[in-house]
Amino acid sequence: MPRAKIPPKKFPVMEYRRRLATDEELENWFGHGDSNQAVLCGSPSGGLVVLDFDNALNFRSFLDVAPELEGATVIVRTARGGHIWVQTPEPVHTFQIEEFGLDVKGEGGYVVAPPSVHPSGKVYEFANDVTQIATIPDFILWLTEKLAILGISWRQPQPGGGNPPGWLGELLNSTIAVGARRPTVARLAGAMREKGIEEKAAVALITPWADSAFVEPLPAAEVEKHVRGVYQRYGVNGDKAGEEPRSRFHPIPVSLLLETAPTSITWLVQDYIPIGGFVCITGRSKVGKTTLAYHLAAAVRKGLPFLGRDTMKGKVCIFALEEREEDVMLRCRELGIDEDVFIHVGPLRSEAALEEIESWCRQERPALVIVDTLFRFWAVRDAGDPMEVADALGPYLALARETSCAFLLVSQLRKTEGQEGTDILGSTELLAQMDVGLALRRRSEGQVNERVLEAFSRYSNTPCELVIRLTENGYEALGDRAELRRKELRQQVLGALDSHPRGLTELADRAGLALVRTRTGLDSLEREGAALRSGRGVKGDPHLWRLTK
Repeated sequence: MPRAKIPPKKFPVMEYRRRLATDEELENWFGHGDSNQAVLCGSPSGGLVVLDFDNALNFRSFLDVAPELEGATVIVRTARGGHIWVQTPEPVHTFQIEEFGLDVKGEGGYVVAPPSVHPSGKVYEFANDVTQIATIPDFILWLTEKLAILGISWRQPQPGGGNPPGWLGELLNSTIAVGARRPTVARLAGAMREKGIEEKAAVALITPWADSAFVEPLPAAEVEKHVRGVYQRYGVNGDKAGEEPRSRFHPIPVSLLLETAPTSITWLVQDYIPIGGFVCITGRSKVGKTTLAYHLAAAVRKGLPFLGRDTMKGKVCIFALEEREEDVMLRCRELGIDEDVFIHVGPLRSEAALEEIESWCRQERPALVIVDTLFRFWAVRDAGDPMEVADALGPYLALARETSCAFLLVSQLRKTEGQEGTDILGSTELLAQMDVGLALRRRSEGQVNERVLEAFSRYSNTPCELVIRLTENGYEALGDRAELRRKELRQQVLGALDSHPRGLTELADRAGLALVRTRTGLDSLEREGAALRSGRGVKGDPHLWRLTK
């Protein structure tokens, strides 16, 4: 597992549930020193079951109600939560308790183990010095009792739940023996039910596949009967038919939050793009949004500074939805973009491609996805409707949070000027959904290759504005406009001075500035000791300035 949470494509995970790896295989996997390692759960590891919490608060809460585990079994701290390792005498299949952010990894599952590195850069580490694994005789009963203390009620996993990665493709390409036909139908029906697929659609999908995959086909009526049985028993999306949907309300004490919450933000681009962040960059046509985005991609793929800020190295995916393929490739060649950057060129609609994009992001684990442009991507009829905007962005915001993959959405500004981000095209809900909203504008008083990057951020350390300049070596950060004006004024007035004492009017003419601005610049140079003033500033003895050296 090369610095990832999932094995490479076509890696035969199932094979190693039946046999040990050879010395040669181990050398190939770990000899180069940059691979993660995982532990198979279930029977290959003596009945190992791992409670995988994706939330540090729930992880800590569970240990509070199961204090006997802390000194008795292996516990691991992960990037977002933690793992608790136990053993069970009876097989436990992998399943989820979604409302508590808990994956129970048993038969068919695996967990990433220390000292592996999470895609965010955080290291998996043991939370204690215990080397033994505690045995839980009646695991399901024990887990139910512990969760009940926390106010979490749940049902045992249903058919289709807790399947290992890649199980579906492997199953659909298999020949199903006589004794496995009915369980296989139930497994597929359960998986479709959890995806929200309606009963009739599930029957229509499973029946023709079963007819060709089963050694001895089942009658279509019997296939339909088994599918209907799963849906009648469990309903759709995990709620039993006739039951009220389960509540996920679970308030947590602030004191616990303060104990377990991170003390700082982990940044992909320092101050601007957090890991798993949702960011948009807006601007008028031909202001340079795409150019800036591609320079960002070139920096992230190598972990190089960008806009004077550190970046975290990672894969990048670009959705190039407007430009021609020739233009995209030319831009990549100019910036040296090749390895670890993936590009989709051509039309792509967010709603239709969501499942494929989710699958790809979970497989490749990019650090950054750039969508250029948002209005070519999302399936929104009325961009001014806040509810429609929220619905369109919601799945991708969730994907960013779940995979730690940051999204940068390239969008437009209105023709009319606005303040505090109100000139971003579309509903203000677009900015509300963002962790950081960026607006790229031309700098009216600057050079043709200078822009102003304004930021509207939930983070206090994001600069409100930054003047940037595009050079042959990339973007150069110059500071905010006020700071830059001071620097430019200093240089203009300093250029007008020499060793000969001169009056204010003469210096203003030499600098090409108004008298007031010239005097402001002179006062600043005096304070820093770069200019000397003589004369009393009265008639017959005017103030004169010259260079100190």
